[in-house]
Amino acid sequence: MKALLTAIKTQLQTDLTYVRDKDIFITEDENLFPSAVKFPAVGLKDGPVVRVEELGGMMEYAMTVEIIAFVQLLKPEASIMGDASTGDKGILDLENDIHSVLDENLLSITGM
Repeated sequence: MKALLTAIKTQLQTDLTYVRDKDIFITEDENLFPSAVKFPAVGLKDGPVVRVEELGGMMEYAMTVEIIAFVQLLKPEASIMGDASTGDKGILDLENDIHSVLDENLLSITGM
C-alpha cells in the first residue's frame, strides 16, 4: 500500500501542474485537511486491502485508495463547473484530470 500511495502521489504531482506539489497529500482521515494546504488540493487515503489466495499458492491483492479532491467555494457555480474568466478549474475538471492521469496507469509498480 505504501508503494501504491507514493506512486499515485508522485504521478499526480507530475501531471497536475496547476496543483502545487505540497497540496497533494496523504491523509489518515478523509475529513482532515492540513492547515498549510491551499486550493485546489488532492488528498489520498488508504482503503481496505483484500487478499485472495489463488490456485498454486498465488496471492491476488485488491488495494483501494480514496482520492479526495478539494476546490475553493467562491462563486456558486464556479466551484463545480470552473470559472472561465479566471481560468480556475471546478471540481468536475479536477476529477476528470485525476481520472485521465490514473486511468490504465500501472504506475511502474512491479506486479501491478
